[in-house]
Amino acid sequence: PQTSENFQFGTVYHGSHLSLDADVYFINFNNKFANKKVNGDKVFYNEGGVLYKGVEGQVTAWPSSPMPRATTPRPRKRRIPRLRKHHS
Repeated sequence: PQTSENFQFGTVYHGSHLSLDADVYFINFNNKFANKKVNGDKVFYNEGGVLYKGVEGQVTAWPSSPMPRATTPRPRKRRIPRLRKHHS
């Protein structure tokens, strides 16, 4: 059967104008199954042992004052002239 061991280590920082996060990960597969197309058919095969290693990160920064909200101008009210009845 396909089995795996997963290890992940990370840290996060949240400041008033900056946010950071970083992770390191290892995924160790035994009997990793994969597939590929052969003559239009999907064929599964055993890749054996596979080790994935990686680093992920994210940085978010924002200004000291809040960003102004985007505003949509209001449509102008159009005056529609009224028809008046004149009595003679």
